[in-house]
Amino acid sequence: DRWVRGSAARSLASVAHMESVQLALLARLEDPDRGMRGIAAGALASVADVGVVQRALLGGLEDADPWMRRTAAWALASVAHEETVQSALLGSLEDPDPSLRGAAAYALSSVAHEETVQRALIGVLEDSDPSVRWAASRALASVAYVERVRRALLGNLEDPDADVRAIAAGALTSVAHEKRVQRALLSNLEDPDADVRRAAAWALASIAHVEAVQLVLLGGLEDPNAGVRGAAALALASVAHEEAVRRALLGRLEDSESYVRGAAAYALSSVAHVEAVQRAILSMVDDPIDWVGSAAAAALSTVVREKAVQRALLAMLGDPESAAAAALALSSVAHEEGVWKALTLVDDSVPSAGAQAALRLGMRRTSPHRWPSVAQDVVSSPWRQDLAALSLGIVGAARLTYALGPAIIFRPDAVELPVLDWLAELGRAGRDGRVRGPWVARPKELAGQWSTFYETALRDDSDSPAAPREA
Repeated sequence: DRWVRGSAARSLASVAHMESVQLALLARLEDPDRGMRGIAAGALASVADVGVVQRALLGGLEDADPWMRRTAAWALASVAHEETVQSALLGSLEDPDPSLRGAAAYALSSVAHEETVQRALIGVLEDSDPSVRWAASRALASVAYVERVRRALLGNLEDPDADVRAIAAGALTSVAHEKRVQRALLSNLEDPDADVRRAAAWALASIAHVEAVQLVLLGGLEDPNAGVRGAAALALASVAHEEAVRRALLGRLEDSESYVRGAAAYALSSVAHVEAVQRAILSMVDDPIDWVGSAAAAALSTVVREKAVQRALLAMLGDPESAAAAALALSSVAHEEGVWKALTLVDDSVPSAGAQAALRLGMRRTSPHRWPSVAQDVVSSPWRQDLAALSLGIVGAARLTYALGPAIIFRPDAVELPVLDWLAELGRAGRDGRVRGPWVARPKELAGQWSTFYETALRDDSDSPAAPREA
């Protein structure tokens, strides 16, 4: 059964470092079933630095099947710095198949700082296929500070394809403070396509303190598209202390769209100590849309020491749909007796496996020897938010809730890299003996167990096979 064979190959990806597994997967690269060949190539991505695997994947770039060629290019991303691989991927940028050209552009993103690669990717920004231009724009995002790259990406802000314009706006985020970029992004906030306007709003978030930008983002709160209104609200979070911005965000708490209400609540997190703001957000914990209440809980985590806030969050623990968000918001005051008792009564009806694991780990509801298996439950979950929930639950710090909140709630596709970064820091802290707190009883014992989980998380499946390795 091809489904069984494919499932077995995917499952073996986590132990591809074993020679016997490598040999079995390499044999499947010759399978007559094209799907099986692609799955095997993806499963070998984590060991692309092994000579025999690397040679086989390079051969996969010449496979008759387009999907296999594309998967082989993705699998080689982690070793794009090696001369033979880099040369092959650069050659693939000129392949007649646009899907392979796009995959090669993606695979070269980790070496975009190299001049030869940089110039090749800039050339691909003019590819006839919009999906390839999109991939090249994304690959160049990390080097937008280079003048020639910045100039090329600015040109793509006027691309005829809306998706390309949107990814180009996102790629310019790190240089949004430059006047030329700023002017171009402000212009894109008036683009006819909503996705482009939303991407431009996100890109301008880091310079929301600039008066001209702030005015345009405030205008974005009135955009006919809910996604744009929500993005504008989150982009204004860093300047929520300014009265005009605060008033505008408070107005969005009554938006007809739940996404916008939740975004506005979260954007007001930094000023939740202001009585009018706190009162408004507290009224949202009972919003008919469950995740809006969760966004309100995340926003209130910054003022969780206030009794009125604690009472509201404790009441949320009784709702299976909002219990996880409320528990995470309460994590920084879990040592208080009343909070602790309430948390220990939360049962496993909480729907998110990751949130359950966060609760169990954060409150020591499982003994240390059980942690690896609990962690494994989270690794097997398809939701990246669960990794975030686990990380936040263990560290138990409101500052992490605040830092990762927007990604967890509004941009689940963006969670993976920052969360794995936190996991890496936690692993290092455990090994160094720096992990402390009631949620970690034996830090030295935790270190080895957590490192095991971290390594497993890095090998977890992903839409982009190289992303976990890069993280």
